[in-house]
This record gives sequence, C-alpha cells and structure tokens, in this order.
Amino acid sequence: METEFKLVEIKEVSESLDCKLCSRPVQDPDLPGNVDLGPLYEYGVCRAHHFCLMFSSGLEQKGEEDQGIMGFQPDDIIKEWKRGSYLKCFYCKKKYSTVGCIATGCRKCYHLPCGLENGSLQQFFGNFGSYCLEHRPLQEPKHKPGSKKARECGICLDNLNPKSYQNLYSPCCGGYFHR
Repeated sequence: METEFKLVEIKEVSESLDCKLCSRPVQDPDLPGNVDLGPLYEYGVCRAHHFCLMFSSGLEQKGEEDQGIMGFQPDDIIKEWKRGSYLKCFYCKKKYSTVGCIATGCRKCYHLPCGLENGSLQQFFGNFGSYCLEHRPLQEPKHKPGSKKARECGICLDNLNPKSYQNLYSPCCGGYFHR
C-alpha cells in the first residue's frame, strides 16, 4: 500500500525543523543577516528550502509542480542528501553541501546560504547554476568605476561602494544600482 504524503510549508521558526540540505530553519529575508532561501517545505521525511533544492548540483526537477516538493521527487531528494553527506562546505566546513560552482575546473561546493553570504551568484534560469565569488561572471560597465554614474545608485542616489559585488550594473542605461 502506497503512503500519500502532503506537502506542508513550514512558516514558524523552530530549531528542530530545519532544511536537510543547509541546516537552516525558516528564513525571513527581510531580517538583517538572513538570506532568501525560499519557503521551507516538508514532504514525508524530506524537508528543504525551495532554493536549496533548485541549486543542488545533483538534483533534477523530474515531476510536475504539484508532485513532491515543487516537482522534486522524495527519492531524488534523499539521494542528493546522501551525496551531500560526503561533501564539506568550502565556507563553514560542515557536511551536506550540495551546491557547487559551475565554473570549469572549480571544485568548491557549499551550502546555498553559505555561498550567498560569501558572494556566490545564483542564476535563476536555464540549469540554475551557481558561481562562487571567484568565478562569478562580471559585466563590462559603460562608465568607468570612478565616474559619477558609478558612484551613486540610479534610484536612491545614495553612494555605492565601488569595490562591492553587491552593485548591479544595467547595460541598457549604463546605470549602477544597489542589488
């Protein structure tokens, strides 16, 4: 007899209910120090943030959005969790790191929040790749970094840190913005 599981979104922070891929509980991205990991879901024995699933290197979304956890199947999630048990995070040195830099030759793997806190870049399209800080693609700016357009945000007009990877360059208008 097949057991039918129900997908549950965990909304309350609880130390006993954390993501099995990054070991973090529910995150409120609006709170200082938290990163956006997407909703924390539970489906049977599987519990993971949506974005942790999306960026796990060995995981593929094989189902429809209404199957498993947003299309990620329980057997595949468990397999990825086991694969991660052999991998240590480049940043925190703890196990179960399932996100890897997709740059050719780079062997860094990390937990999604550890990568985000250390400047990794996630691409929310195509194969949902992740780049470590060292290999993240750079944009070629229209204006030199010391120019007035590069020193202030085009929206709020506050000063930008010229050496920060948190600045966003818009090639269509040549403006710089806070990420």
